[in-house]
Parts: sequence; structure tokens; C-alpha cells
Amino acid sequence: MKSYQYVQDLQVSLGNLSSNEDFSNNFGIEGSGIVTAVGLEAPRFRVGDRVAFNYGGSLSTSIILPETLCAKIPDTVTFEEAASIPYSYGTILYGLMDIGRLKKGQVSYYFLTNFIRC
Repeated sequence: MKSYQYVQDLQVSLGNLSSNEDFSNNFGIEGSGIVTAVGLEAPRFRVGDRVAFNYGGSLSTSIILPETLCAKIPDTVTFEEAASIPYSYGTILYGLMDIGRLKKGQVSYYFLTNFIRC
């Protein structure tokens, strides 16, 4: 599904899918923003919190999504930086865990500043 979303985003951005098709309503995968409302069963966030998320349609002006797909953004991180982290991090995890077969107790050093410990 993830790779399909990339293809879908590319097709919409190239104008190969019209705005009348369902695909254009889900443009974008990663996003960040400010919480404007919180459901009764979403205790992790408050109105005004800065969050990053993974969800189709992230380039909308507003979006409703489960809190489990969101993470608070530290004050030292910009919205742009926060929106770019989830898939980059996921790519790193995929490479280390699935391709590199990193196991419990092993340590991998990456990006010269961070450790991933299993």
C-alpha cells in the first residue's frame, strides 16, 4: 500500500488523475500540523499540540485521523522536519530489521548521531 500511495501521489501531481477521482482526495502521505480538535477517546493530545503524522490526504488543509498515527513535535523541530521524519525513519528500520536482519542485543550506528538498539 505504501508504494501504491507514492505512485498515486505522482500521478495526481503530474495531472494524470483528475480531481474528480478518489485518488486526488488522498494526496500526500506525511504531514504535520496543529491539533484543532480532539475526540473523547483521544487522550494523548490537546488542542494546540504540534504533531506529525502518516496518513493519506496529508496535504489537505484539515484532516481527521486516529491519534495512533500522530506523534508530538518537539519545540526544536520545524513542521517541515517533522513531516519528513516518519518515512525516513521507517526506511531505516526496514533496512536494519528486514534487510540487515538486526537482532536483539546488536547495535547499529547510523547518520553519525543516533543509535538503534534492539
